[in-house]
Amino acid sequence: YGDTYVLPDALFGEHFGEEFYFESSLANLHNSSGSLDDWKEHVGKYCRDNSLLVLLTSFALTGPLLKPCGFEGGGIHIYGCSSAGKSTGAHVAGSVCGGGGNKGFMRQWNSTHNAIENTAVLHNDNMLVLDEIGQASAETVAQIPYMLANGQGKARMKADASARNIGRWLLNFLSNGELTINDKIQETGKFTSHVGQEVRVIDLPINAGIGQDLYENKHGYDNGARLSDDLVSNCMKYYGTPLRAFIAAFCGSSIEEKRRNIELIIEKAQKFVQENCPEGASGQVRRVARKFGLIASAGEFAHGCGIFPYGTGDARRAAEKWFKIWLDQRNCIGDREIAKVLECVQDHFALHSESRYVPIEEANKDSRSKRVGFSWRDKMSGRKRFLMLSAAADEVLKGINRKVILDAMNKLGWLEQKEDGNIRDT
Repeated sequence: YGDTYVLPDALFGEHFGEEFYFESSLANLHNSSGSLDDWKEHVGKYCRDNSLLVLLTSFALTGPLLKPCGFEGGGIHIYGCSSAGKSTGAHVAGSVCGGGGNKGFMRQWNSTHNAIENTAVLHNDNMLVLDEIGQASAETVAQIPYMLANGQGKARMKADASARNIGRWLLNFLSNGELTINDKIQETGKFTSHVGQEVRVIDLPINAGIGQDLYENKHGYDNGARLSDDLVSNCMKYYGTPLRAFIAAFCGSSIEEKRRNIELIIEKAQKFVQENCPEGASGQVRRVARKFGLIASAGEFAHGCGIFPYGTGDARRAAEKWFKIWLDQRNCIGDREIAKVLECVQDHFALHSESRYVPIEEANKDSRSKRVGFSWRDKMSGRKRFLMLSAAADEVLKGINRKVILDAMNKLGWLEQKEDGNIRDT
């Protein structure tokens, strides 16, 4: 069929044996090379005892699970210093799915919005790997992650003013670069990152926040650079077989077996959330935990089918470790919008509590132009109190519903209450 591929018993049909087609001008990227045993011997075995590689190879299997298991698409972005192994991790993850191009399965961030949109369509129900975010503009990075996670391209018009078909997909994507997604967006100061970005794309530091690089176990190599060179070389020779074996095992020999596998994947992902989400975690945190749960579930399923040469529980432990790293980097288990405003409030008082809050006994004497409020010492508790003027409050508390942030501040004990328990606002 040339560039048209037939996938018997595709994952998403109502009837076992139904055939699905996808068009690909990147046919070589969807090829496989070597046997599964070749991949396990020359690529997979070096991932064992390296938790980030276990995580990324497990993540590479999740694209085909999104639709049948009812999960949303999204991304993982690995960031850190140059030569720490980010591109090697991308090569290894990509080799799970396919390869054959001059960069293996990887595509480049250095592409136009339209080009990445077309590439996303070609990677539907699979994983897309984008290398080196530093090559992209801040404007591109501000738009692309949302677009990839939302699964829909831009609406466009034809020359005759009729609507073009809108590209649609459902996929997971892997990205890397020296900056986080949010730092890249804000690089020029023209664009602002949003909390929704942080939930759709999971930023993970390659050094795990403790200064390590990609490898916890170099498997006898003198240094990580030599291991990386060999891994990348091996990924260019052996690729695509793990995903094919995974799909075959997941589909099974009957529609009933496939349904049981779907239930198993979902059950293990839900269990991961229950066991790893801190008590009181917000919906945002639980949403990310669910993504890690799918990664853990996919990796354990692959291990159970003999696809990954890892130990029992390695994929789950890798997901647990990197979910905790993400939580530690995030520095809160609540809604990030609220946390950001609370940080702004703390910064405000750290900077201005002495210089811009006038002692209340001097209110009639002090005429400083930058005054934002008044302060006094509570006689009962001895604690210093502050009264913020409305204009200052509007500035500090902007960007979020006022009632929501005041409720959060009140729970932390930051606000003075009336006798009836309501917040004192005068």
